[in-house]
Amino acid sequence: MTALLGAAGLGAVGLGAVGLGAAGCGGSSTVRAPAAAGPALAPGSPAVIDSSGVGPLRLRAALPPALLGSDADAESRHVARMIADAQPLQGFRLASPPVLVALVGDGEPADHPSPAAARKAIAAVRAGKLRVSALHIEDATPRTARGIGVGSTLADLVRAYGKAPFHPVPPTYGGDECATSVPELGDEVWFYFATCQDAEAGAPVVRIILFAAEP
Repeated sequence: MTALLGAAGLGAVGLGAVGLGAAGCGGSSTVRAPAAAGPALAPGSPAVIDSSGVGPLRLRAALPPALLGSDADAESRHVARMIADAQPLQGFRLASPPVLVALVGDGEPADHPSPAAARKAIAAVRAGKLRVSALHIEDATPRTARGIGVGSTLADLVRAYGKAPFHPVPPTYGGDECATSVPELGDEVWFYFATCQDAEAGAPVVRIILFAAEP
């Protein structure tokens, strides 16, 4: 398997969303209602979530080096940790758009932060050697063209997209054990709730993750 500066195994078994098909997700529910348009966002906005990225950040594409800022700023935004079922994540928490970018590239991913790991990742980004494997969103600013983002509810998703099947999933960070996607955005955009019971009760989306599925 290709070494990821991001989360390992972002394929059919997704990051924090193991077995999100009908089989292997512990059941599913679908809420349906007539679709209603949410507040429109400009397509060129740096914070619009679509089926392949957020603004200038595109899944499977190189991370634009300019988004890192200075080396000192980039080093302060470097992230290296373990998530989900002991998967290493390494990337950068950007200021604009406010997204944690997980990167795939050369070498083994770091699983804990260090100045040396940060400098190596920065150099690889500036050399165009890394590409975006996942985008983790916890800020309410990025939203879909229909106005859905962190803080939206399951009912908001249903009003905007017509249906939103949801499933229990293993935690990615913790407190994110239910996920849904919508057909319009495809299988690479997932909206997470604390639990499915919370989602049905009107609790908000706590995280959105876009991940590049393996071919």
